[in-house]
Amino acid sequence: MRYDVESGITFHPFNFNGCNSMTSDPQYLHNPDADASEVMWRSVEGEFPNGSDPLSGGAPRYWVPIPSAELREASSVADMGIWYAIGEAWSQIAIRVSKVDKPRILDIGCGSGKMARFFAMIPGATYLGIDIFKPAIEWSQAAFKPLPNFAFTHFDIHSPLYNGSGKLDVTTARVPAPTASFDLIICGSLFTHLLEPAFKHYLGEVARCLSNQGRAVVSTHNEPQKGKRFSGKETRIDISDAYMLKLAQSHGLRLVEKVGTVFSQEVFVFERMKPHRPRWWRVLRKHP
Repeated sequence: MRYDVESGITFHPFNFNGCNSMTSDPQYLHNPDADASEVMWRSVEGEFPNGSDPLSGGAPRYWVPIPSAELREASSVADMGIWYAIGEAWSQIAIRVSKVDKPRILDIGCGSGKMARFFAMIPGATYLGIDIFKPAIEWSQAAFKPLPNFAFTHFDIHSPLYNGSGKLDVTTARVPAPTASFDLIICGSLFTHLLEPAFKHYLGEVARCLSNQGRAVVSTHNEPQKGKRFSGKETRIDISDAYMLKLAQSHGLRLVEKVGTVFSQEVFVFERMKPHRPRWWRVLRKHP
């Protein structure tokens, strides 16, 4: 692994499909103590440049524009190639594990549509993206407006870094989505920034929103401090795999697959556990 000081990029192996790639260093991009001059989106003064990349263009009916570098960096990485590659990798995983052909998709922490643009290629898919960073939601609402099955909602959670005026508590706020109504739930780089009480709460919300045939794709960092199973600050959270699976199970989620390391994060696929029925109930159902 090699860290490039100028670009803020960590070069390291990426084992999805046996390829090598690059990813942003989340401690560099999301460190609230960092010099603002080192983090482009935080150095913006006045109105946030909530626009598209200068290279972006085309017919909106058929093509989604690309957000500005400031927007890309605020929720991921400014580099357009890496930003695009991460979105493609995540969407491919989600589409592969989906059990339905026309999934109802919930993207928690959607940013500026990094994955949504790929889901738009699925005929009949519906999509709801939620995020606490309002500029990203406002841009996405405008960019995806020609796609009637795609919606974006601002989740007004308080965050010192992303939503200082937010009114909702991250440990108790209900995700603005209906219960048991999504076939795919995406949590890319969400749990990597949640302290333990919020971490547990969001696992419960994922379980609540997931349909009986649904799948949830979730990422974590899995290198907690020695002797701990959960450690870190909101800039980076690490949890052991064993504790992650224990918490998921406590919320009624069953591990379907551990995908492996994808752009420096461990990716898991979960589904809802089937309710346990006593033996007498099964016999009664078979012979009423």
